[in-house]
Amino acid sequence: MRRQYAILLIMLLLTMAAYGNTGIIWQIGNEDKSAAEFALAPNNYTQFLENDFGWEDRYYLVGRSNAKEHFPYVLPGPADRWGGT
Repeated sequence: MRRQYAILLIMLLLTMAAYGNTGIIWQIGNEDKSAAEFALAPNNYTQFLENDFGWEDRYYLVGRSNAKEHFPYVLPGPADRWGGT
């Protein structure tokens, strides 16, 4: 069993070495200091719950979801009551 883990670790390290500096695998949004491509932008965070964000069953699926519809520009912390659960 240890040998299998060692082989998996070596494969992982080789993969990381081969692809480590080749670029971005995926990203949500652009590096432009703007939130325009996200849901609720530029300042509609008060509609967070109205748009069904803030609940445990909400998710963003890379390659399928659209940031403008499925990923809000603001993600509340535990002290932000407007953010739901």
